[in-house]
Amino acid sequence: MAVLVEGLSVVVRGGSVAHHYRGGIKAFIADVPVKCFCADGSLACVSFMSPDDVQAYIELLERQGLTYLDADRTTIDIVVVDQRTGPCVPCSWVGFGSTDWEGDPACPISVCFLVQASTQQQIVTPPGWVFEGSLSAHHRFVETAQMPDSLKLLRSEPTLDTYFDEVEKKEYFTARAHNIEAHNSMPDAQTEGLDPSSRSGWRPLFRR
Repeated sequence: MAVLVEGLSVVVRGGSVAHHYRGGIKAFIADVPVKCFCADGSLACVSFMSPDDVQAYIELLERQGLTYLDADRTTIDIVVVDQRTGPCVPCSWVGFGSTDWEGDPACPISVCFLVQASTQQQIVTPPGWVFEGSLSAHHRFVETAQMPDSLKLLRSEPTLDTYFDEVEKKEYFTARAHNIEAHNSMPDAQTEGLDPSSRSGWRPLFRR
């Protein structure tokens, strides 16, 4: 089996949740701060559109008993996965790839699966997910520290920022989690792993 990956996804080993997360699986599910969540029994995937939310969520997971990276920068219980490029740091226990949703080449999606787990091809998605209107169907990634000059912030709401591209004449959106406490205490070795290209991070934008 495999889980759908969209935006910047925090992928967690299911066995680690069962054995190390304070309160177990029920507590883990209760702590998920967004609706973009799915699990296949081996992996759980929580998808975000903000690098800051990714960092805050990893900090929450670590406070609850899980481990992101050890001293050798080896992924233990958690890995961050970019829907375009895969794991942001090397990870031996997760596989990443792309496939066509329901066999349609016009509907490409990204997935993660536990290495050496079941070979069944079933893909698990968040409840109610459909390709059309999803981040898989319509996305654009911009570097947080180097936003294009043409992209202007129209409005900022508690869980949604709206941008307008003056060249394309289109609106873009980025969603934010609203109930994760933001912290700045994550060690540098871990924040480097949140993005494959730079410390500044990439931000996925959604176009309806």
